[in-house]
Amino acid sequence: TKVKNWSGLVNTDVYGYWFSCALALTLMDESQRNDFLASWKMQLEEMFKPYPWYVRTEPWSGAKYIYSFAWLSEAARTLGDINSGNGALLYSADLYAHASGDWDLIEKNWTLLNAVQNYYQMHHDWCYMQAPCHESTGDSAFDMDLIGYLGAVGYMRMAETLDKKDDAAIGRLFVARFAVPLCMRWLGARWVAPDLSRDGKPIFSSPGLTDDIGFVRRGQSSQRHVGLSLSWYGSTPEAFDCQLWGCGKDFWNVFEYKLLEKMQPPFRTEANYVCAHLYMRGLLGASANKLLDEIKRQKTLGLSPKTKEARKHATLYAMALGKEFPIRLRSWGRAALLQGTYDTAEGKAVLKFRCKRPFSIVLDLNKPVSTYIINGKKKGQLDAGIGVCVKLPAGEPHLELFFSKTK
Repeated sequence: TKVKNWSGLVNTDVYGYWFSCALALTLMDESQRNDFLASWKMQLEEMFKPYPWYVRTEPWSGAKYIYSFAWLSEAARTLGDINSGNGALLYSADLYAHASGDWDLIEKNWTLLNAVQNYYQMHHDWCYMQAPCHESTGDSAFDMDLIGYLGAVGYMRMAETLDKKDDAAIGRLFVARFAVPLCMRWLGARWVAPDLSRDGKPIFSSPGLTDDIGFVRRGQSSQRHVGLSLSWYGSTPEAFDCQLWGCGKDFWNVFEYKLLEKMQPPFRTEANYVCAHLYMRGLLGASANKLLDEIKRQKTLGLSPKTKEARKHATLYAMALGKEFPIRLRSWGRAALLQGTYDTAEGKAVLKFRCKRPFSIVLDLNKPVSTYIINGKKKGQLDAGIGVCVKLPAGEPHLELFFSKTK
């Protein structure tokens, strides 16, 4: 028996749709930006208080850890989905700090964030290489694998940004470990035989890695659980990058364009999860027009997303509309991003930041930059490539990049 929200306050509220809406920060005016970030900060500050957190003594080992969200198995008297609340806070705190530049809030509450992360260290299972969402077992669940991994990513990035070397090393260790089951769960032997079925449903199963019988539970939509395995509260770039890298493009091309197209019910009828597949197809090289055509098709099916779902899938819309841009901002230290525009006619990108100290940004450039200008001063050229670093001064540096006209 599962008792939902057993612990009272659901920590996922700090994550929810804030991260996807934050993609629009550079489109907001100063007042809108301040209101948005103040509201997000208020949610986080509530989670940094003592009352949302419970101290749990794991029944078998006697180990103690803190959590904010779980359900109780009355049969086993153990908790489930602990990594949902813990992972949500770690990931959201990192995203808030990167959106706002408010790293003082993270530094001030590092002791709590470390305690939240401690669940991973205590419950990591060397057999399955993950922190399970169920106490006393090595298995997890499709969506919980995602937020567990994202929590580790958030913790690692915060520690790296704050130059906490030992904590950053722990974060990198857990990101590497959790990446293994996040990818390997897709490679269970049964998925390669879609003609097999149980009660008329395709079998998606990765024995030993996920709870119940794998991705599909009897009597429930197979498409829903496949979608949940790709996205949790929307399409998170870090989780998609990991799964794409771990399983490879050949795997995902077969999965998306051969296997998925034959599954019943059709994946396009699952309005909440069709965007997850479109996001993966975008990473595989689908053009902006193809992605936008699929989004428009939802309207013809009577499945246009409502406001809540549209906010959740902002990462897909950003991908589709940004495919023609030759620049991606990968990281920007402790700064806050105030402006980010690209003029297709001029081939010019403009980025503006705010930071109390000098910092570096990392860019992915699909085209070479013929010249770039910092605060009105020409600095030279940049070659196309992944992980191009540009150093910027403290204050509110204004960066202009002019891309070569060559195709």
